[in-house]
Amino acid sequence: MANSNKGIAYQYLLALLPALITVGGWQAAAWAFDYFDCSGNIKNLQSCFAGGVDIVPAIGLGLFWCQILSWICVPISGGQFLGVLARQIAAHFGWRNLVLWPTAKTQDAPGRGRYRRRAPDERA
Repeated sequence: MANSNKGIAYQYLLALLPALITVGGWQAAAWAFDYFDCSGNIKNLQSCFAGGVDIVPAIGLGLFWCQILSWICVPISGGQFLGVLARQIAAHFGWRNLVLWPTAKTQDAPGRGRYRRRAPDERA
């Protein structure tokens, strides 16, 4: 039981990664807009250079798409994070077959030939 939580940190990171990318991209674009003294609004950004490179596409991506996608990615990432946490708690207490979101289609459901598991002695 002591090794049940071994190597689970990457699952937390993968669960939070979409939220970190979208919110981080949005905040990085807002910071770069002020730091590099860019002018204009979201529809009419003037040329903005950082070290000789025009960064208007990156700022536009961060201020527009990352802001919109964060409304979708943050709740999904939060749900994934809670799912990983629930599985870790279940593993800690030794609970087996934890079903977080039950679905109607299961392989073991009777009457569904397509989703039924075959016994080892059955032939296709």
